[in-house]
Amino acid sequence: MEIKIAIRESDVSDEYLRFARQIGVDGIDIHNSFNIPGVKERGHPDFNGFLKLKKRVESYGLKIFRVSAPPVRDYLLGRPGGEQAIDNLRRTIECMGKLSLSPLVVTLNVSPELWRLGEIRRTHRGGYIM
Repeated sequence: MEIKIAIRESDVSDEYLRFARQIGVDGIDIHNSFNIPGVKERGHPDFNGFLKLKKRVESYGLKIFRVSAPPVRDYLLGRPGGEQAIDNLRRTIECMGKLSLSPLVVTLNVSPELWRLGEIRRTHRGGYIM
Protein backbone atom coordinates (compact mmCIF):
# COMPACT_ATOMS: atom_id res chain seq x y z
CA MET A 1 0.00 0.00 0.00
CA GLU A 2 1.24 3.45 -0.89
CA ILE A 3 0.60 6.39 1.42
CA LYS A 4 0.69 9.99 0.21
CA ILE A 5 0.82 13.08 2.40
CA ALA A 6 -1.01 16.26 1.48
CA ILE A 7 -1.59 19.59 3.16
CA ARG A 8 -4.51 21.95 2.81
CA GLU A 9 -3.59 25.00 0.79
CA SER A 10 -3.51 28.37 2.52
CA ASP A 11 -2.93 29.89 -0.89
CA VAL A 12 -1.39 28.70 -4.12
CA SER A 13 1.51 31.13 -4.26
CA ASP A 14 4.97 30.04 -5.33
CA GLU A 15 6.14 30.67 -1.76
CA TYR A 16 3.54 28.28 -0.35
CA LEU A 17 4.21 25.60 -2.96
CA ARG A 18 7.94 25.86 -2.26
CA PHE A 19 7.20 25.50 1.47
CA ALA A 20 5.04 22.42 0.80
CA ARG A 21 7.87 20.82 -1.16
CA GLN A 22 10.42 21.70 1.52
CA ILE A 23 8.44 19.98 4.27
CA GLY A 24 8.19 16.86 2.13
CA VAL A 25 4.50 16.53 1.34
CA ASP A 26 3.42 14.84 -1.87
CA GLY A 27 0.64 17.22 -2.79
CA ILE A 28 -1.97 19.74 -1.82
CA ASP A 29 -5.67 19.79 -1.07
CA ILE A 30 -7.33 22.82 -2.68
CA HIS A 31 -9.89 23.43 0.04
CA ASN A 32 -10.77 26.99 -1.00
CA SER A 33 -12.32 26.80 -4.46
CA PHE A 34 -11.80 30.56 -4.85
CA ASN A 35 -8.07 29.82 -5.24
CA ILE A 36 -8.89 28.13 -8.56
CA PRO A 37 -8.67 30.54 -11.51
CA GLY A 38 -12.11 31.59 -12.72
CA VAL A 39 -14.17 30.51 -9.70
CA LYS A 40 -14.17 33.90 -8.00
CA GLU A 41 -14.99 35.72 -11.24
CA ARG A 42 -17.59 33.42 -12.81
CA GLY A 43 -18.44 30.65 -10.35
CA HIS A 44 -16.56 27.81 -12.06
CA PRO A 45 -12.96 27.10 -13.08
CA ASP A 46 -11.40 28.55 -16.18
CA PHE A 47 -9.90 25.51 -17.93
CA ASN A 48 -6.73 27.24 -19.16
CA GLY A 49 -6.16 28.95 -15.82
CA PHE A 50 -6.67 25.70 -13.91
CA LEU A 51 -4.35 23.86 -16.31
CA LYS A 52 -1.70 26.52 -15.69
CA LEU A 53 -2.18 26.15 -11.91
CA LYS A 54 -1.91 22.34 -12.17
CA LYS A 55 1.34 22.63 -14.14
CA ARG A 56 2.72 25.15 -11.64
CA VAL A 57 1.90 22.82 -8.73
CA GLU A 58 3.54 19.93 -10.59
CA SER A 59 6.63 22.05 -11.30
CA TYR A 60 7.30 21.88 -7.55
CA GLY A 61 7.09 18.08 -7.62
CA LEU A 62 3.61 18.16 -6.06
CA LYS A 63 0.21 16.88 -7.11
CA ILE A 64 -3.29 18.21 -6.57
CA PHE A 65 -4.91 15.43 -4.53
CA ARG A 66 -8.30 16.93 -3.76
CA VAL A 67 -10.38 19.91 -4.86
CA SER A 68 -13.38 21.50 -3.16
CA ALA A 69 -16.18 22.46 -5.51
CA PRO A 70 -17.60 25.97 -5.70
CA PRO A 71 -20.44 26.42 -3.18
CA VAL A 72 -23.90 25.02 -3.96
CA ARG A 73 -25.55 26.43 -0.83
CA ASP A 74 -28.10 28.52 -2.78
CA TYR A 75 -29.32 25.39 -4.55
CA LEU A 76 -29.59 23.42 -1.32
CA LEU A 77 -31.62 26.19 0.30
CA GLY A 78 -33.85 26.75 -2.75
CA ARG A 79 -32.61 30.30 -3.18
CA PRO A 80 -32.37 32.34 -6.36
CA GLY A 81 -29.14 31.48 -8.13
CA GLY A 82 -29.40 27.84 -7.13
CA GLU A 83 -29.68 26.56 -10.69
CA GLN A 84 -26.60 28.59 -11.62
CA ALA A 85 -24.74 26.96 -8.71
CA ILE A 86 -25.57 23.52 -10.13
CA ASP A 87 -24.45 24.61 -13.60
CA ASN A 88 -21.18 25.86 -12.07
CA LEU A 89 -20.77 22.48 -10.37
CA ARG A 90 -21.34 20.71 -13.70
CA ARG A 91 -18.72 22.90 -15.37
CA THR A 92 -16.31 22.23 -12.51
CA ILE A 93 -16.76 18.46 -12.91
CA GLU A 94 -16.16 18.72 -16.66
CA CYS A 95 -13.02 20.80 -16.15
CA MET A 96 -11.63 18.39 -13.56
CA GLY A 97 -12.30 15.47 -15.89
CA LYS A 98 -10.39 17.15 -18.69
CA LEU A 99 -7.51 17.78 -16.26
CA SER A 100 -7.64 14.19 -14.89
CA LEU A 101 -8.12 15.49 -11.35
CA SER A 102 -10.07 13.75 -8.61
CA PRO A 103 -11.62 13.64 -6.10
CA LEU A 104 -13.96 16.60 -6.05
CA VAL A 105 -15.59 17.39 -2.72
CA VAL A 106 -19.03 18.99 -2.75
CA THR A 107 -20.05 20.60 0.53
CA LEU A 108 -23.64 19.74 1.38
CA ASN A 109 -23.58 21.60 4.68
CA VAL A 110 -26.09 24.46 4.53
CA SER A 111 -25.01 26.03 7.80
CA PRO A 112 -21.49 27.43 8.05
CA GLU A 113 -21.63 26.73 11.81
CA LEU A 114 -23.08 23.19 11.59
CA TRP A 115 -19.72 21.46 11.81
CA ARG A 116 -19.24 22.94 15.29
CA LEU A 117 -22.35 21.35 16.80
CA GLY A 118 -21.46 18.78 19.41
CA GLU A 119 -17.83 19.79 19.34
CA ILE A 120 -15.65 18.30 22.05
CA ARG A 121 -12.44 20.16 22.70
CA ARG A 122 -9.45 18.17 23.96
CA THR A 123 -5.82 18.83 24.63
CA HIS A 124 -3.63 16.82 22.28
CA ARG A 125 0.04 15.96 21.93
CA GLY A 126 2.20 19.05 22.07
CA GLY A 127 -0.48 20.91 24.03
CA TYR A 128 -2.61 22.08 21.14
CA ILE A 129 -6.36 22.19 21.72
CA MET A 130 -8.83 21.01 19.13
